[in-house]
Amino acid sequence: MTKVYAANAQGTYDLDPPSGYDAWIDYWNSKKGLIAGKCRQCNEQSKDLVGAHVQLVEKRSDGQWYYKNNVLYIVPSCIGCNNHNNKTVFSVEWDDLVPAPKA
Repeated sequence: MTKVYAANAQGTYDLDPPSGYDAWIDYWNSKKGLIAGKCRQCNEQSKDLVGAHVQLVEKRSDGQWYYKNNVLYIVPSCIGCNNHNNKTVFSVEWDDLVPAPKA
């Protein structure tokens, strides 16, 4: 499996899930064909997960992280990890990322 680095996307709190889905985690569950059981950011087991908007990041030569592009992905996240103040970079399996539809 391939691991990539990601961080919470900024300014996505008002994005609604696609028609037919009550929440972003429902969208992720449907696209992956399974029910998420752990946060992909802190790896804690949880029943209260949400679908977090994340973006891929890379580290520059100066050691700073930056967003690679504007593509948004959904990953299961606990409430504690899914907030705009959490700028922690985390590793996630590429296969756990579900592309978010463009608004």
